Amino acid sequence: MIVIQENDKFTKEKFKEYELAASRLEQLLKNNPEERLVLPAKYNLFKIYEILKSSKAEFYKNQIISEYPESRYAQILQNPSVELTDNDSPDKVYYNLYKLFQDNAVRDSYEEVLLRIDQFFGDESLPKFELLKANIIARLEGVESYKKALNFVALTYPDELEGKQAESLLQNEIPKLEAFELGKVEPTAWKLIFVKDYPLKDDSKNVIEKINKYIKDRNSVLLKISTDLYTLDNDMIVVHGFKNKESAQSVLSVLKEYKDYKIKDKAYLISSEDYKVIQFKKNFNDWLLLNKQ
Repeated sequence: MIVIQENDKFTKEKFKEYELAASRLEQLLKNNPEERLVLPAKYNLFKIYEILKSSKAEFYKNQIISEYPESRYAQILQNPSVELTDNDSPDKVYYNLYKLFQDNAVRDSYEEVLLRIDQFFGDESLPKFELLKANIIARLEGVESYKKALNFVALTYPDELEGKQAESLLQNEIPKLEAFELGKVEPTAWKLIFVKDYPLKDDSKNVIEKINKYIKDRNSVLLKISTDLYTLDNDMIVVHGFKNKESAQSVLSVLKEYKDYKIKDKAYLISSEDYKVIQFKKNFNDWLLLNKQ
């Protein structure tokens, strides 16, 4: 369902909103998005540029028809009486996007939710997408950005269910998350972490391989390794299962010095409690300062 209408009042504000939407979609296409996002992005650019009376509308129309001749979008462009299928409805799109987020594809869901917010601009379904965006931002940017995103939903849609849900989260959940502080809880377990750029490069994959080799060689059944999302641009390679800081330091020494491993990458010893805080608040740099690392 595309909600940009030909008879919209063409105010300066709306003109700016369409230009901003077009700019975001153009940038999305430049960033090599997932293939499933390309066609709807191009179709929405066609619709926006058609409203703006830009020659780019014809460019995207021709591109869709030539590159995706069997698609529903191409059929609509060639025969406007054809309607979009249920798979393109806001409810179905939202369901699939929410499932993507629940399946922990956080970065993919972030990229897509921005596209869908532009696509369903003005539609009654928009508050759902905005609230989902806030939850995705919580995973990628932490509590402060989450709070701002919820505040936007609460103020923009105060009479909608999503606006009320956002207000409830601001009143009840945000204070709990803000209360988490570094170094305030006595450690009960420790982790080793390596901070890496996303996507992981060969050197980072090599670190994972060497840690897995160590765990297998030493039959360290209590140790587990994971690659955890940190921000849009960074992951953390995490070794879990240390009862105290000394045991974590001992393993790190072997990983760095023993000839079968020789990991040169910077590693950090962090309590499980502080690790939870830096994931909630995305304040790893504060942790570094606090621990003089």
